[in-house]
Amino acid sequence: KIETLEAKVSSNKEIHFNDSQKVKELKEELKLLKEDRDLSKRQIESMKYFASLKIKSYPLRELLELDESAQLKDEQIYNAIKYTIFFNGKYIVPPNDLYHVPLMGVIPNRVVTTLPSLHLQVKEGLNEEGNTFAMKALWWVEQFFKKSSFSINDGVLIDPMGLRGPQEKERFILSVKALKLRRQEVENLVNKISTKLSNLDDEISADTKYIQELNSIIHQVKESEAFMTNEHVRIARKKKLEEELRLKSLSEEAIENLKQVQTDLMRLQLQNANTREVLEEEEKVYEELGKMKAKYEERNHLQFQCNQEMEYLKNQKIKLEQLNGDFDELDERINKLEREIRNIDYVLEDAGRKIGIIEKQRTNNREDKETNQINLINIIKELSDLQKLVPTIYSEAANKCKEEPIPSLLLLKNNRENGKVMFDNARREPDIDPAAQDNYNTVKQEYERFDNEYKRLKILLDQILREQKH
Repeated sequence: KIETLEAKVSSNKEIHFNDSQKVKELKEELKLLKEDRDLSKRQIESMKYFASLKIKSYPLRELLELDESAQLKDEQIYNAIKYTIFFNGKYIVPPNDLYHVPLMGVIPNRVVTTLPSLHLQVKEGLNEEGNTFAMKALWWVEQFFKKSSFSINDGVLIDPMGLRGPQEKERFILSVKALKLRRQEVENLVNKISTKLSNLDDEISADTKYIQELNSIIHQVKESEAFMTNEHVRIARKKKLEEELRLKSLSEEAIENLKQVQTDLMRLQLQNANTREVLEEEEKVYEELGKMKAKYEERNHLQFQCNQEMEYLKNQKIKLEQLNGDFDELDERINKLEREIRNIDYVLEDAGRKIGIIEKQRTNNREDKETNQINLINIIKELSDLQKLVPTIYSEAANKCKEEPIPSLLLLKNNRENGKVMFDNARREPDIDPAAQDNYNTVKQEYERFDNEYKRLKILLDQILREQKH
């Protein structure tokens, strides 16, 4: 899916580039039209060529024009020569196959400023030099309509070497009315293509953003899989991922449907606009040329078709709005699933930290257990030796310790050491001490307390060990 979107973005960028070039060319033409200049590409090429040679040059339409009584159809007889370039010189190598006429070689046999029968005249508003060149150009055009070895008949130039048709694609350029029509046409084209470019920009941005979102989701899924710690969580996560991918697939299908509808709408809009422009243009041309009723009936039929297309376009827009609503709902569900996935990740990370702490505590408890077992063995040995040495005292102390509460482990160890020291000192005395009975009672009490504490400690250790096993 990502590869398809990337290919689509690349294609749209290429279309965007080509349309941008078209708009640039149209804007250049519009600039010339606003300056009352309507030139073809080959005329522009020739004009630049003469400018580089510093030779003055003029397109025929900048020297001559149709008179006020002319109709648009009267221009058609000049199709073979109306893109001619006149230059103030004798000879050059032409840059293309348009007519290039050296004005120094044109020598009129009379002054002529208008040709009423041909509805052609010198263009108004020229300066003195331009007016001189225009009269030469008008006389030059007149020669094609006299009986000679070369002539123009029905817009076709006839000479001894052959026939020549229109120099460029048929277009009206020799009247103010034609210039206005062309200017309006170019402005409409610029606006239409600019709108298309804007839509392409939006589409490219949306597709690029969606590709980034898909890549981000794939990255998040891969990261999520790395945190799976047990089979149960992995299965649950897998189900969540499958549901998300299913919804993504539905979303992608919805998006494709939306894109298709959008493409159809754009196509219909372009067709509609083109149809309307064609109808308007034909209406003006037909009015100018006085076409018959059949043409108007055809226009009405086309208008009816246009209305049907507009109704279809309206229905498609309603469907597009419904699909947009479905897409928003799917997008909201996907966002919800993504939030749930992030919550699962947080829970897994927290569980991992807790497991680490528990493992560390188990390790510490295991080490403490081993140390306590060693100490317990030593204490048991000491008590066994004490039982053999003074069995009576050992029995009394053991019975008495059962009734006392369990002290802390530190106090138990201190009492054990103190009792042991006192007992060892009493054994090493050389003579009988008058206070021997008191010392004996004291030692006996300490021993009994120590023995009781030892037993209670052993019970406590056993409980701790059982809890760790569970």
